[in-house]
Amino acid sequence: MAAMKILGLDPNEPAAYVQLSNIYASAGNWEESTEMRRKMKERNLVKGGCSWIEVGDNVHKF
Repeated sequence: MAAMKILGLDPNEPAAYVQLSNIYASAGNWEESTEMRRKMKERNLVKGGCSWIEVGDNVHKF
């Protein structure tokens, strides 16, 4: 529900599309997951940011 509200407020926010796509994929709803990615592509939106992982006492950013 939150991701759909974000899309309503700012349809150019790629994080909402990515989150919805991941939620749909986790639920096995591949058609909706693909639809979210297609909508991102139509709007020329790209997933931004980076990922972090902590291994022991080290933090790795990629």
